[in-house]
Amino acid sequence: MINHSLEEWLEFINKNHPLEIELGLERVSVIWSRIRRELGVSGVAPFVITVSGTNGKGSTVKCIEEILCISNHSCGSFTSPHIFKFNERIKLNGLAALDHDIIEAFELIESLKGEIKLTYFEFNTLCALIIFSKNNLDFVILEVGLGGRLDAVNIIDADLAILTSIGLDHKEWLGNTRLEIGREKLGIARKGKPLLIGEHDLPKGLNRYISDIGADSYFVNKDFFLSPHSAHSKELKITLKEELHTFGLLKDTSILSINKALAIQALSLTGIPIEKNEILKSLNQATLEGRQQSKIHNQINILFDVAHNAEAAEVLAKNIESNGKTYAVVSILRDKDWDSIVDKLDDTFDYWFIGRITDNDRAADPNVLLDFIRSRGLHGKVFESMEMAFQNAYNLATRNDLIVVFGSFSCVASVMKLIEIQPK
Repeated sequence: MINHSLEEWLEFINKNHPLEIELGLERVSVIWSRIRRELGVSGVAPFVITVSGTNGKGSTVKCIEEILCISNHSCGSFTSPHIFKFNERIKLNGLAALDHDIIEAFELIESLKGEIKLTYFEFNTLCALIIFSKNNLDFVILEVGLGGRLDAVNIIDADLAILTSIGLDHKEWLGNTRLEIGREKLGIARKGKPLLIGEHDLPKGLNRYISDIGADSYFVNKDFFLSPHSAHSKELKITLKEELHTFGLLKDTSILSINKALAIQALSLTGIPIEKNEILKSLNQATLEGRQQSKIHNQINILFDVAHNAEAAEVLAKNIESNGKTYAVVSILRDKDWDSIVDKLDDTFDYWFIGRITDNDRAADPNVLLDFIRSRGLHGKVFESMEMAFQNAYNLATRNDLIVVFGSFSCVASVMKLIEIQPK
């Protein structure tokens, strides 16, 4: 695979392993050891922060990245999936990695992996670690892809771990209860290192497991607090040097206040100087592509959100406001709990435009999704692509209406790309 484009490399690594998901650290650990010897490096950065959770991982990573950049600390971040380009997954100081650097990392991985088969995500993870290792960074922030304990990023020991939330998602791989799922996600924590918990409703029995880990744990509503201040803001108090301090007001934006709070509390524990006013100003303006993101396209109101489970759908429902009709443009992957998602949104939409996801083998059958919608007495129709679903909703909508695109990163990305090429 010499002198190939990034697109060709991505197609190649997508076919490298027969399964899209195969949890486990053995394969990726072996190759990472070879890479470290080849590059002559011992780690990726002096301080590593790893973020797990059902929802809010990407938002938390974004906030940590914002604070570090404001504070003049160099950082690398690894997230997934992407919206527009693969490069978005790997960032240096907030900027997407260059094609050349990604290709160079892929070439190194391929030259060292021998007969070992890597999944797409494992290839991505190693690529990010290589790029970070070469850039003399102060911090690296790693977002877990699935679970935590057996996720590829967990080959790196976190100096600080964050658990954002626990929901019933990915049950096929993580377990059927919130307790089982929580235990898997806590696998990123290390004994004697800080562990931040953003989940306010911990499943029974998980506190004991957290205690057994031996991490230095910080809990929302115990060690850091978000208190209502007004209709659209919350006051944050954090623990600093074992004492509670008022940090300031966090405003509601497309990024939830809890994710901003986790980022602030986390970096306060690292000992780096924190400039409150600059950080509050930045985070209170921060947005993240595809998360509660509003756009007006040719006078039509559109809300994008990658919500793909019941907990995220509940948050989405609270943030939908329309002066006219509200249309859903949606589809999901087949391992998602469609029944629970609809439960949170069944009285929200006037019509459901259900598209077929065409770029993922795990896509749910849209006809099955429609059958359930109709069984609830709701109205909808199936379309052969997300683009067609959106176009039909768009053709029907007026300037007072709202189109909500949600269900997966794929749904949001497909419609965003369509809008980009449409005349304005």
